[in-house]
Amino acid sequence: MSTAVMAAVFMLNPQTETEQGLPAAIEALKTDYARLCAGNGGSPAFAAGFVNSANFNADGKPDFVIDSMGFVCQGFDLHFCGESGCRLTVFVSSQNGYDRAFDAKVQGYGVYRRDGLDILEVITAEDPCSTGDECGESAALKVDVKKTDR
Repeated sequence: MSTAVMAAVFMLNPQTETEQGLPAAIEALKTDYARLCAGNGGSPAFAAGFVNSANFNADGKPDFVIDSMGFVCQGFDLHFCGESGCRLTVFVSSQNGYDRAFDAKVQGYGVYRRDGLDILEVITAEDPCSTGDECGESAALKVDVKKTDR
C-alpha cells in the first residue's frame, strides 16, 4: 500500500501537546524525547500529530499512537527518522494503565476501522525479497495491537 493510500485511510484523532490528561506512559515518552533533545543542545517542540488517539481494543479508553514525525529537535538531529522510516509507538489501554504494544521504525502507517475497532497498518523497511513480494517495494504489515502480551 502506498503512502498516499495510507494517508487516505488514516483515521486517527490528533491531540495537541496542550491537552491535559494524557496517560503517564505518554507523558513519560514525551519527557524522554524532550530530555534527549535538550541534553544534546537542541530545543524540543511537539507538533500536532505527535500524539494521536485510536480505539484498538474497545475497552472504552483511548489508545494512543505516538508519531515521531510530530517531534522536532531544533539544533540537533535525534535520528527518530532515517532510511528505515520514522519511529512509531503504540500504547494500548489495559487493566494496569497503558502498555507499549508496538515500537518500531516504519515508512508509513494508517489506521482504518473494521468491525468497530481501529486497525493499524504499517509499511516497514523490511527486505521485501525475504517476504516473497517483488524486490524494491515496501512490505505492508497489519498489526493487531489489541492482542499484545505486554
